[in-house]
Amino acid sequence: MLTDLLLVTNQGLVQVGEITKRKVIDYKLNKRCPREDIVKVKLPPKVISDCYVDISELEKRRFGEILAHFTRVIERNFISLDLDYFYNNIKTLDIKKFRESMVNQNILGEYGVDTNEIILYTNCKDTIYHELFHMASSCYRRDIYFSGFSQDLVGQGLNEGYTEFLTRRYFGNEMKARVSYEDEVSLASFIEKVVGRAKMESFYLKANLKGLLKEMRSYLTQDEVVTLVSNMDKLRHLYISDEKDFSANLYLEYLRESYLLIFQAFVRKMVKEYQETWLSPRTMDRRVREFLPNDVIEVDIWGTIYQVASMDDFIEIFKSEFAKIEIYFDEREVKK
Repeated sequence: MLTDLLLVTNQGLVQVGEITKRKVIDYKLNKRCPREDIVKVKLPPKVISDCYVDISELEKRRFGEILAHFTRVIERNFISLDLDYFYNNIKTLDIKKFRESMVNQNILGEYGVDTNEIILYTNCKDTIYHELFHMASSCYRRDIYFSGFSQDLVGQGLNEGYTEFLTRRYFGNEMKARVSYEDEVSLASFIEKVVGRAKMESFYLKANLKGLLKEMRSYLTQDEVVTLVSNMDKLRHLYISDEKDFSANLYLEYLRESYLLIFQAFVRKMVKEYQETWLSPRTMDRRVREFLPNDVIEVDIWGTIYQVASMDDFIEIFKSEFAKIEIYFDEREVKK
């Protein structure tokens, strides 16, 4: 039958016999992560919170010492206006720990947004702070899951990456385990360099993915923003997929495109600042080196190291974007 010979892909109808593994996987990922869902994200709901939690009461609960420590760190580093979800959730949070024999090798812990419940599958200190950040940035309203930088299935790669990035920033000395989405952590850290730390953290704690997307639209087109978020979701799904559904070439393609889009956003931000206020070559060089301290970005895929992007890619974008305002910088000057 004709339907047995054809498959609908982004390129139209393709004969099954001609479909490569890459096209099949790409088709599955696009179906699982519809691009149109990204542009439909909503503003998160507001919650009424008294912005107070009794530390002494927290200490009496299961994992009380950890809950109290997390609360002290959060209150010391973030303003109360960004902590409504945290205060709203911490008071009724339930934490359960399964026996070691029930450990899922791919999942160290989970936070249920709708139940306000953390389930731990392993050594609690290796994952509980990560799950507590999910708790501090989540809300469930009208069957929609708002959690950090994700809404339902949209933005999960970015959300997991930035959640882990924050966990390491504030609790890194107390963690030993490393997660399976290191690349999403790296990408999220670069996005923060574009958006700014205070603004990025505030968007996250308020579960304001829409606000972050709007901020990124200051430097990227809507299609570029959608591609970046979509790629990070696909990276996450690819890495945890079955071996038959994994393509190293496709993974590297998504990853490289994501880095180049973030590079582009950063350079466009500098172009905008240059047009508003003079930036000396020395200032630009410092900004570039702060953004990209190493000349090469590499990725480890199951023991094999691949180069994903480099300073040369950045310089090409730099020269291209600044050429649009008729300014030329010598490549040696940028590389100093």
